[in-house]
Amino acid sequence: MCIAASFGKYVQNCLGKCIAPFCAERLIVTEAPLPEEEFSSYIDQKWRVFGDYTFYSNEAWRWDLAEWEYFLDILAINGINMAVNLVGNEGLCFYTLLKMDFPQSFALEFVSGPAFYAWQMSNRFYNYVPNKSFEHIERSLDMGKKLVERMKELGITPILSTFSGLVPDITTRLFGGKEITIDDKWAAFPKTYKFRIDTVNFRRFFIKYLEIQQEYIGASDYYLCNQLCASTVGTKKKEIAYLEASAKELDRATDFFNENATLVFTSEGYRKEFVSSVRRCNTLVLD
Repeated sequence: MCIAASFGKYVQNCLGKCIAPFCAERLIVTEAPLPEEEFSSYIDQKWRVFGDYTFYSNEAWRWDLAEWEYFLDILAINGINMAVNLVGNEGLCFYTLLKMDFPQSFALEFVSGPAFYAWQMSNRFYNYVPNKSFEHIERSLDMGKKLVERMKELGITPILSTFSGLVPDITTRLFGGKEITIDDKWAAFPKTYKFRIDTVNFRRFFIKYLEIQQEYIGASDYYLCNQLCASTVGTKKKEIAYLEASAKELDRATDFFNENATLVFTSEGYRKEFVSSVRRCNTLVLD
């Protein structure tokens, strides 16, 4: 990372080239003369983070491997040392349902298309313009694995996803309605169904999701958990009690899978009651 960031400063200061991630002119360096005088730079922040789920669905789902590799190179030479990865998540969702005995066709139907998948990960809806292609699932997993490997090569720590709790409506019949909360519809989309975090089956799905993620994409100690802070449980008092109890269950489940885990939250939308109840795992709130 230090080498990449130093090269970025050299390109900027000595060659006068733009190295912004979305610069219209692609960065090409053909000659690199030694600088005329020595210079240094210091970055105050321990973590310099890029990305969220919507970045993937708004723009990046169309990219091929070469475009992704170039983008990650640009992040590295800008000093970014941590990035959110959603690539391959569709495959993780698919295989989690498959391993929990849902039919393959049903699992494919559940996963929204890539241009909308970020909002499924935010528990807004599911099954919206699904790709329904097993080949697409396999491609997304392969791309996700390559990107996580490339991040690590560049010194960029991947922030991976967690099981969001979202499940098909049929789950109420398969696992019992008491374990499921039904959220009011978002915009004009249908109501959504998700496991309560303080239930046995949430833990089962959650652990299985992380196992599949480690097998198919790779490992990291950082997991984005913002979508798990949302709650529609009764009164304010009941909601706070549920958030605190849920955080403790999530804490135990994540620590059971990875004792070095850090739960990551973005400052927009995280719940203090939830984060402050985490004890076993580390927490990181991104400003």
